[in-house]
Amino acid sequence: RRFHQLGYHAVSLADVAADAGLTGPGVYRHFASKEALLVGAITTGLDEVEAAVAAAPAGSLDDLEKAIRLHREALDLRPPTHPHRSSSLNSLAAALRFRYVLTGSLDDLEAAIRLHTEALDLRPPGHPHRDTSLNNLAAVLKDRYILTSSQEDLEMTIRLYGEALDLRPPGHPRRSLSLNNLAAALRDRYILKGSRDDLEETIQVQREALELHPSGHPRHI
Repeated sequence: RRFHQLGYHAVSLADVAADAGLTGPGVYRHFASKEALLVGAITTGLDEVEAAVAAAPAGSLDDLEKAIRLHREALDLRPPTHPHRSSSLNSLAAALRFRYVLTGSLDDLEAAIRLHTEALDLRPPGHPHRDTSLNNLAAVLKDRYILTSSQEDLEMTIRLYGEALDLRPPGHPRRSLSLNNLAAALRDRYILKGSRDDLEETIQVQREALELHPSGHPRHI
């Protein structure tokens, strides 16, 4: 959240550590640098960030602008009937979300939401990658909720994360990710409304995620 509120350059690892209840060295157990932390933060909930975006050095807007331009050109070559248009929509949306994190441009966030919405429409029930698009759209809607406190965005985020979880049954390699995403959104609604039901569901969902990451698992903490 600090990256959203203050911008990348104004946030130190010490700030992040304090928010997470860790020491500075404790953060380095999970992320090698602030750049790595940024990439981890913006890719949470996004399953399809292509190499051109993921490899762009954090804070290097020139490289990011080039990536966005190339993603736009690729999308233009994939009209609505193209079988891979949804992938290009997701890739461009991910790059725009990256720029939103770096610059705070609401226009980029709104564009990412529109692109992920179109991508989801192209992946109807039964599509093998619908869970990914559900997750992606939920992630950017939650970004907007954090920015605007829109209850409508939060409700939609919870619904989308819940549907994505339904498509990732026990044994699915990304089930723990969906559990954590849904738990975080439910906790946000509990904080907003104070519903005991949301708190209980948060605990239940988070407990299942923890069971998938037992002691010794790299994501147990």
